[in-house]
Amino acid sequence: MPLPAHCPDCGAPVAADRPSAGHCTGCGRPVYANARPAAGVFLVRGDAVLLVRRAAPPRVGAWDIPGGFLDETEP
Repeated sequence: MPLPAHCPDCGAPVAADRPSAGHCTGCGRPVYANARPAAGVFLVRGDAVLLVRRAAPPRVGAWDIPGGFLDETEP
């Protein structure tokens, strides 16, 4: 799968950092050629929802739901 030519967020051109990944020249967003399946979950107890702070790019420090990428061998 080729690297997208334009950023999905702002539409600016994408600069390739390596064949499968690059970054937006406008907003700096990481852009990847390989779409990968991911999973996320909402954990709710009463009026509370579990959120985590992102430790990895993009958006380090932003609030997010727990989740992550799936490996090919995971069901």
